[in-house]
Amino acid sequence: MKFKKLISLLTLFVVVTSSLLASDLNSIKEYKLKNGLTVILNEDKYASDVFGYVVTKAGAKEDPADQEGIAHYLEHMLFKGNEQIGTINWEKEKVYIDKIYALYEKLKSTKDKKEEAEIQKEINELSKEAAQYACQNELDKVLKDIGSTGLNANTSWDRTVYMNSFPDFQLEKWLKIYSDRFINPVFRGFQAELEVVFEEKNESLDNRNRKMYEELLAKVFEGHEYSRTVLGRVEHIKKPSLVAMKEFYDKYYVPNNMCLILTGNFSSTEAQPLIEKYFGRWEPKDLPKEEVKPVKDFKGGESLALKLGYSRRGSLVYRTVNNKHEDAVTLEFVAQLLSNSTETGLLDQLRLDKKVGGAYSSNMNLNDHGIFTIDYSPKLRKEVMIEKYKQTGRYEPVYESFNGAEKLILAQVKKLKNGEFEDWKIDAIKKDLIKDFDLSLENNVRMGILLGDVFQKGSDLNELKSYTAKIKSITKEDIVNCANKYLGNNYLALNAYEGKPKQKKIEKPGYEPIEPVAGNLSNYAKEIFETKNTNSKEDYVDFDKDFVCANIRDGVELYYAENPHNNVFSLRISYGAGNHQIKDLEYASGLMNYAGTLKRDISSLKEEFAKISCNYSIYSTDNELIVSVNGDEKYLDDALKLITELLLIPNLDEEKLELLVNSQISSRYYEKQNVGAVANALRQYILYGEKSDYLDRKTIDDLNKLLVSKLVGVYQDATSYGVEMHYCGAKDFNSVKQSIMSNLNFKSDLKPRCDKFSREMNKVENDEIYFVHDADAVQCNIFLFVNGEIFDPADLSKIMAFNNYFSGGFSGIVLQEIREKRSLTYGASAQYGFGLKSKPGYLLGGTKTQADKTVEAVKVFKDIIKNMPEKEDRIKNVKSYLTQSLMSGKPSFRSMTPTVSRWKELGFTEDLNHKMVNEINELQFEDIKDFYKKSIGGKPIAICIVGNKSKVDVKGLKQISKLKFISKSKLFSSK
Repeated sequence: MKFKKLISLLTLFVVVTSSLLASDLNSIKEYKLKNGLTVILNEDKYASDVFGYVVTKAGAKEDPADQEGIAHYLEHMLFKGNEQIGTINWEKEKVYIDKIYALYEKLKSTKDKKEEAEIQKEINELSKEAAQYACQNELDKVLKDIGSTGLNANTSWDRTVYMNSFPDFQLEKWLKIYSDRFINPVFRGFQAELEVVFEEKNESLDNRNRKMYEELLAKVFEGHEYSRTVLGRVEHIKKPSLVAMKEFYDKYYVPNNMCLILTGNFSSTEAQPLIEKYFGRWEPKDLPKEEVKPVKDFKGGESLALKLGYSRRGSLVYRTVNNKHEDAVTLEFVAQLLSNSTETGLLDQLRLDKKVGGAYSSNMNLNDHGIFTIDYSPKLRKEVMIEKYKQTGRYEPVYESFNGAEKLILAQVKKLKNGEFEDWKIDAIKKDLIKDFDLSLENNVRMGILLGDVFQKGSDLNELKSYTAKIKSITKEDIVNCANKYLGNNYLALNAYEGKPKQKKIEKPGYEPIEPVAGNLSNYAKEIFETKNTNSKEDYVDFDKDFVCANIRDGVELYYAENPHNNVFSLRISYGAGNHQIKDLEYASGLMNYAGTLKRDISSLKEEFAKISCNYSIYSTDNELIVSVNGDEKYLDDALKLITELLLIPNLDEEKLELLVNSQISSRYYEKQNVGAVANALRQYILYGEKSDYLDRKTIDDLNKLLVSKLVGVYQDATSYGVEMHYCGAKDFNSVKQSIMSNLNFKSDLKPRCDKFSREMNKVENDEIYFVHDADAVQCNIFLFVNGEIFDPADLSKIMAFNNYFSGGFSGIVLQEIREKRSLTYGASAQYGFGLKSKPGYLLGGTKTQADKTVEAVKVFKDIIKNMPEKEDRIKNVKSYLTQSLMSGKPSFRSMTPTVSRWKELGFTEDLNHKMVNEINELQFEDIKDFYKKSIGGKPIAICIVGNKSKVDVKGLKQISKLKFISKSKLFSSK
């Protein structure tokens, strides 16, 4: 349910389909039921499950002016059930719900603080009474019972969406449940859920970059609803109206304003009568007339200065068009010519030439309006920084001026407007967009979201199908005209300096926990649970047919899986040594992304890759050096030749090394100001001590002393180890093998791959709380850690069952106790993890909560880890969820071979899902209890907290465990 920036989704329409996929698009069915519900069905026989997606064309834009955030809050409440789901006696529960409705209206109108407190207390008492009839999180339980995964929802300005994946053999149950959830919803547990929304708002307040983005949009869309935040204002969230929420639901959650989308492995012929049966019951209503509020044009170079960033950043924002305008497609070409994934844009060149720290363009087209944004960071003044370091002993970023960076960027924009770019780039962009779109069409979730966006913007499939012709028709003249039309002299310039946003404190309300009645189960849920499946299907990996694994030469192993969808290949080359085995490899591998070859400089090399629509990246982990490549398989041989040229004869220079070092210097300076980074540093310190990534690293002095010649040697050393390759493409195995053998060169005498390494975790000897003070934190970031036992793959089914029971979404013990019962957090989890065989496992939990709730949150979290609540009645739901999700969880063709490789690493030579299904079917609740007692129960717990100690009850923490304060300086290397 988290708020997400929508730029990437909303620009998916500007991409096109390849001729290969035309038939796929033509097979998609779109129609309307008599009640006006739009239905879109996309069958994909290669998918392992089905993705269900329901879209409502209403979001934050439709919020009442005095109830901002109501669309998002309604999204939360539509997980609470209805008059059948989530209650054992609706008539009796309704008496209390109606009274709660009336009290919230009274709360909204009063301004007396004492009266507010009294009303909230009365609501709390009524909520406890109503809870006697409620079945907590029943929607989650019935969906899990049919093997649903990825249950979620989110709200944007223009729409709200609800989604999850499920096994194809549960199609009818899923359609029934999803149709029922939107009929006569009941906003039960409103007061408790309001606190959850508070915590989600608190999370946003701790993110300076998000706050900066919100401030920017507030200025850009001043006078329009897009200036609002999706989560709403604090003052509105504090006094929501259930009546306003019900009115919003009645107005917009109607079939003629909604869309049902199914993508995946199902039969449309089977689905259509079931959709009519269940969704045809919805009653249509007249929709309110849509009115698009205008926004004022910028006049000249308007400016906005903010002081709330982690680092210095600028933006140039131009007004463009909405997502239905014909220029939306051409604007994407404008954006790609400025910056793109192959780093061949006009702005990319500024960064590669070290003229700016970074510069990126994006095109955002919403339903009413659109903007084109260029984000950038000024260049660091390295010489000045070094001089200051000599005087102070500290590295602090010193930047070039915003004005200077803006002039450089505008000069590149002028080149675009003058048509000063090579013609081949247009063709390269077309190829790249086609490739990206092909990747969307092969993925259930991405395809469903894409189809949802088609509906949301008021379009239809015909427009989607015509993109190929549209893209092919776009010319250089079209692009130049479009750039001149929109990227003129009228824009808004944001200059964001380092600073802290003003925070609005949300006090802990002091509500008593809402205790659910154990075992409450509605007749609706009983019917779902008791209805047996007669058509269950199992689909597992066939180790003899679904992939190929072969040694194609000494030291080189090739895994191959066929891509039945399109002509996009993916190749992952893994050398068997990593950062642990080879010092400085992380810097060498990072620098390789800026390398040219003896034949071509970096710009020329990236141009050659762009011309064949090929992307590559090079990075390292503790145990591997990885080269990742993807592109149009038609150019596979060309891509392999270029990769060989890069890998065998890289040409690195000192200027590109400086780019890497400058990035490190900047991030290290600001990491102490980022609450999330501090929390991660504390967690790593407790887990690994001096081997934390934030401590066991080069100093800035040492970074400045790095030599290109040495890093080339480091990289070459890593390529001397055995290779494991994973290839997915449309070509057959022998053709791929031939291409690799002919065009991809490896060293003649490869060393054996190194044994896998994992860092040893510190041993927790006693219960202890480690607290790092951060005066700027709105919330407290909390982590809990318990040492486990040596990992034995034979315990894997028990680990899966425990994790689902203890922290499996809304039904898990963790969210039940911390969020649902006490409203202490927006999200919380605790999973038992493992890495390599014969290495210890561990329990790692985490949550965030406002400072004045910290003591209670820590106490509850610690207690459920020390003394796991035993709810034996949940074992049936756990087993049903795990077995069905595993039965439909066959890895996709693109993830097939990496998954198989991991299974082999654990010692399995058959589909692990199949083995787990058989074992889980035999599991009893005693197995979960035994695993818990052996691996977790009664063991000492290390608790990490980052927050503002002046707002936390320190005495209360001391009563829970021994408390130790740690300074930030101890978490980060000093220089």
